[in-house]
Amino acid sequence: MLLRSQSSLIKSSSGPEDRFMAEEVEGYKVIPLEEAVEFCRRNVYSYEPALEMLDEMYGLGLEVKYREASGE
Repeated sequence: MLLRSQSSLIKSSSGPEDRFMAEEVEGYKVIPLEEAVEFCRRNVYSYEPALEMLDEMYGLGLEVKYREASGE
């Protein structure tokens, strides 16, 4: 997964892709880091582990600690 907070923005031009912005990083089109974080925050119950990973990888200061529920 490639995410970068600073690079040139490219607007996709066909189909459902018209509704989002993509950045080009090392030849790949990816969504901006800020957009990925906001998506995860809006869906925190499903994406809390992803938020923790993004925080660790990019030093975002999100203070997110994922904890699995115990089966006991």
